[in-house]
Amino acid sequence: MIFVDERRAREANSGATTLRMLQSFKARQRWISALREATLALIDASAPAPRGEQPARPKDDFGALKREVSALGLLRRRPNLYVAIVARTFSIAAVAWTALALARGSSLVWLTAPLLAFASGQLVLLAHDACHHAVFERREANDWLGLLAINLLNGGSYTWWTASHNEHHARSNYRGADPDIEYPMLAFDPAQADAKHPRFEPILARQHWLLPLLLTGVALNLRIYSAARLLSASVRWRERVAFVAHWVGYPALLVAMLGPWRALAMMVLHQALFGVYVGAITMSNHWAMPMPEEGSLGFVEHQVSTSRNITGGALADLCFGGLNKQIEHHLFPSMPRVNLRRATPLVRAHCEAREIEYVERSFTEAVVEIYRAMRGVAQHVRRTQESRS
Repeated sequence: MIFVDERRAREANSGATTLRMLQSFKARQRWISALREATLALIDASAPAPRGEQPARPKDDFGALKREVSALGLLRRRPNLYVAIVARTFSIAAVAWTALALARGSSLVWLTAPLLAFASGQLVLLAHDACHHAVFERREANDWLGLLAINLLNGGSYTWWTASHNEHHARSNYRGADPDIEYPMLAFDPAQADAKHPRFEPILARQHWLLPLLLTGVALNLRIYSAARLLSASVRWRERVAFVAHWVGYPALLVAMLGPWRALAMMVLHQALFGVYVGAITMSNHWAMPMPEEGSLGFVEHQVSTSRNITGGALADLCFGGLNKQIEHHLFPSMPRVNLRRATPLVRAHCEAREIEYVERSFTEAVVEIYRAMRGVAQHVRRTQESRS
């Protein structure tokens, strides 16, 4: 009798262990499936399809604000001042790669990865200005600068990035329309979460603490979109040549300095930190801000209410490439970055007179706001899951 009881206990324990293993396996399968679907969604998305004309909006007095700004000469190109910005940007890149070369024989080499990421981000910010034709008077000169900074030195696609960014400006924070807030595995309000595929719910339910990890994939996201764009017949041959030259030269240079395995590790670390850097800029400027219905607000109220400025002085100007003045940039995209701070008092006064909320936060405050909003959405997703079970 004792032996029978022991056998039954062993069988019960074995059954419980098998059940736990099966549940664990199913949970892992759901995570793997969600990540696979997210990757496929990124690949399928490619460049956003242009939607043609901007949505009809209520009329406002943006013209009056533009005349004030223009009267001060703030919309004029400043190519002479951009010479210093261009020189500084390429100097940062040169210093980063020089530091890597000098430290390649020691463990200090890994400390150069953040500097490489910062240099890559600064190149993207310079290309951003070129995309808006804010650097030179001639469009062709801006395009060549963008090609150099994005394709050749960063391994992306300038034309894809320009198309995506223009859609963002035209439809800032519109659900289903703004590529800067539409990600398969992220949501910023319950309505947006409800529209996501159920396969992404394991990630959406934990998005607030997974965010740092997800930001490391921003660089991969940009490369996937860019590669898809460069397969298009409409892309000029020089874009493809510059893209291929980067992805031949960049790994080859790292391998020559570090050897194959350390080069691979450095590449992963560099790109992950680069993704966090550029992702943090986009995140702090727009995430967890209002998401109005398309065409429901006038131009000024729409651009101001969906954007967040980041406080700080010269260091913030450097790290954000002027995009810490996101409100002014969204109202006047082609304004040179050196003029954005001078436009701030005019824009603020215009908004105060019309009772339009002008949001300005420190970077830390912005991150806290975003975390709380994303946690609230994650809790909504978990409640939805529970109600179905």
